[in-house]
Amino acid sequence: MRRSFALFLIAALLPLVITGAALGTWALRNQRTAIEAQAVSHAQFSATLLERELSASMRAAQILAQSPAFDGPAIDETQFRALTARLQASEPMWRFINVTDAAGVRLFSQPETLSRPPGTMSVDLSSRRQAADQRRPVVSGMINPEARPAAFGVRAPVVRGEATPYIVSLIIDPGELSALLRAQNLPAGWDIEVIDGAGLVVAHSGAGPERYGQPADARALRVRAS
Repeated sequence: MRRSFALFLIAALLPLVITGAALGTWALRNQRTAIEAQAVSHAQFSATLLERELSASMRAAQILAQSPAFDGPAIDETQFRALTARLQASEPMWRFINVTDAAGVRLFSQPETLSRPPGTMSVDLSSRRQAADQRRPVVSGMINPEARPAAFGVRAPVVRGEATPYIVSLIIDPGELSALLRAQNLPAGWDIEVIDGAGLVVAHSGAGPERYGQPADARALRVRAS
């Protein structure tokens, strides 16, 4: 099964119910093999599609982190907001963009109305530390999954010399990923589920926002572990 960053794709088939003895062992085995091959094909295509989308967001986060708005002794917030507003206009996956300091304190967001206020602590410090330590963009798991609407982040460090004073985060809407999965026209009774490294649902082709951030079912976790 292909992995996309910290995300795992599972093609989940409804159980087949076979009645009667008309199908022989050979026919049943070949039917199962064909179905499994089709499931793997859908999952691999989904992995490629989502990897492309997340790679584009990682590149965008890195570009934002390299903005001259971070070059002075203080952030040029006006310049940074103008840049992010232009990018957000063409990126429906991004719910909002925020900037934190090295300790994880929120400095500002674009737009402000969708994030917690400046001066508050971020809820996900581990992925911010990972981005700062590795000095490259990373994808977080689900952020504060008990909250609604759930989301996850693409984070890029602002690197200036030896320091990483800020982290730029693109907060991704799981609903947009789910829409990409639904656009595949899966066979009836099939679903594709995306789960993060903690086993929480990131996107689902057949469920709504209430499923995001919830634990994946046991079948999906078994497949991920295999």
